[in-house]
Order: sequence, then structure tokens, then C-alpha cells
Amino acid sequence: MSALEDTLRVLEAIAPSRLAADWDNVGLLVRGTRACDTILCAIDCTTQVVDEVLERNVDLLIAYHPPIFGGLERLDGATPRNASILRLVRAGVHVYSPHTALDAQTGGVNDWLLEAFGGTKEVTPIVPTCDGAATGQGRTATLNTPTSLEHLATQLGAHLGAGHIQRVGDGAKMIHRVAVCPGAGGSLLRDVAEVDAVITGEMRHHDQLALMERGVSVLLAGHTESERGYLSILASKLRASLPQCSVHVSQRDRSPLS
Repeated sequence: MSALEDTLRVLEAIAPSRLAADWDNVGLLVRGTRACDTILCAIDCTTQVVDEVLERNVDLLIAYHPPIFGGLERLDGATPRNASILRLVRAGVHVYSPHTALDAQTGGVNDWLLEAFGGTKEVTPIVPTCDGAATGQGRTATLNTPTSLEHLATQLGAHLGAGHIQRVGDGAKMIHRVAVCPGAGGSLLRDVAEVDAVITGEMRHHDQLALMERGVSVLLAGHTESERGYLSILASKLRASLPQCSVHVSQRDRSPLS
């Protein structure tokens, strides 16, 4: 039987909470009553994911996006999110969120996004954890092989398993240096200097315009599409460090967009 504390130590090593953005809410959000033998990884703690947790008798839900975040004032079941958290509490399920700590870590979600492009160099965080750190939010990198924006979009789609990549800019433009951020990266990416293209999940219209006016191209893969593929890597890391645990990736976690 695996103790929760053992799992928390492993999660802290994979995604140290000190690396998270200061606005984020990471770590153990719900301390349940179970041991920690079965773990489910998902992006969002939706009603469908909670159904899956309870049907599969899961002990720990790792929800990449924190389900307790900003504005949760009471647990009375009045909203779907509220009701989902109550269902997990009543079942004794633990809930953990790594979010931007997992993004910032070396080998985390940012570095995984860069793997789409066939090798990069001169990789640096956009907002480093501290001076000279390899950890931090976002990444800029130089492509080993410069390529067209259109081919970059094709590479990104193949890496993410995403069928639709939105593009701002001429597909024939040659891209040498890129900036990446999973999820909604507009606030982080809109002012990045000395890059030819920025890559994220979603971005506000006016941030797209501002980048276009500067001659910087944009690729948008979809918010959770830019994150979900990392769940299998997270699951593999947990299995390697917690061989006594059964670790799964949610089959019901999906983007609200179709």
C-alpha cells in the first residue's frame, strides 16, 4: 500500500512547487482519506473526469489545471465545479495540481513543446525562476534547422496530435527562433523580443494583432491540446518512481471545443 506522503515527495521532485508562477495554486488541493495506490492524470477536473475517478476507484486525481482557483468561496454543490469537488471529498479522493510548476521544470511542458521542432539550441526561459536558471515560465529557442512557418505548423500538429493549428503570418516565412508557452500564453509571449514566431494554445485577438504588427508569426494549437500530450510523460515518470502504484491517463478528459 502506497502512502500519500511518498507520492507527494515524487510529485514535488517532478514539479517543484517553488517553480510555480506566483499567481498559481499548485500542490495538494484536497487531502483525502485513502491510501494512494491508484492515480489518474487529467488536464481538467470536469464532471466526466470525476465520474471516471469514482468508477475506477481512483485514490489520487492529478488535475493539471487547479480545480480550486480564484473565487471558490463555499462548497455547497451549487455549481458543477463545486459539486465535483464535494464528490471527491466525500469519496476520500486526494486532488493534486502541478500546473505552472510542471511547465517551468526542465523536461516539463515547455521543453516538451519544443521537441516538436526537430532539435533546438540556445534554449532559455522567458521568465527564469532566478538569474541564470534553466527553469522558469515559457521558453525561447533557436531551431537547429530553420523552416517555414507552414512546416512548423505541420510539425506542431504531428507532435500534439492536433488536427487544426491556427496561424498568424505567411506560411512561407522562414522561422529561425521561436518562443513557446502551453495553454494561454498571450500575456507571456506578446512582448518577447528577437523571435520569428510564438507558439501557444490560445491567445487574445489584440495580442495576435500586436505580434502581427511587429512581424512576429503565431501558431495556436488549442489550449488543452498544447498540454494534454504531456500527461502520458507525467504518468510514465510516476510509474518509474512509484512502481507500487497503478497510474492511468484519463480517457474522458477532453477539450470543450470540437
